[in-house]
Amino acid sequence: LHDQPVQFTSCVFRNNRCPATGSAVDLLEGSSAIFENCLFVNNIGNYGMDRIQRKYGLSYNAQHGSGALTVFPNSRAEVTRCTFSGNWNGVDDHGRDSVYRSTIFWKNDAADGSRSGAPYEIDIIDASGLRDCWIGGGVSDLRGTIDRSQNRVAAPDPEFDDEFRPQRQGLDGLGYRPQSRTDGR
Repeated sequence: LHDQPVQFTSCVFRNNRCPATGSAVDLLEGSSAIFENCLFVNNIGNYGMDRIQRKYGLSYNAQHGSGALTVFPNSRAEVTRCTFSGNWNGVDDHGRDSVYRSTIFWKNDAADGSRSGAPYEIDIIDASGLRDCWIGGGVSDLRGTIDRSQNRVAAPDPEFDDEFRPQRQGLDGLGYRPQSRTDGR
């Protein structure tokens, strides 16, 4: 279990759609992954949960929905210098011992009215590994588990450029940075 985590480095998860749970990545029970310098933007999940519940009897986070990154129980994520913005929720982590460092969560508030609860930035049960993150949006901390002395909650606009690099002063080392191309394109 968790011996060989999948690693994602400098990846962009953009405009993904999923009728059920996590719109960009689901870490199913017993899995683990490392995300470094990744961008999660405009990913929409849970838009078909009513139909899935009726047809299969399955339901997961029916009130608020899942995150662009959904970590199921008994799974683990390690997320460093990533950015989550414009998703149907940021991170939904029901795992244990996950780590989130130097990551920006900003306005993950895409919605279509199909959920009874408001969109959120982070829904995390075990927030002990959350440090040096920039978190701002309607509902920043769904469960109230984030240590505000270690993270900036209700943070101001990071002022992203067109490639989601934060332009606000003082955010060096936080969030996603696009990689320079060497292929001439």
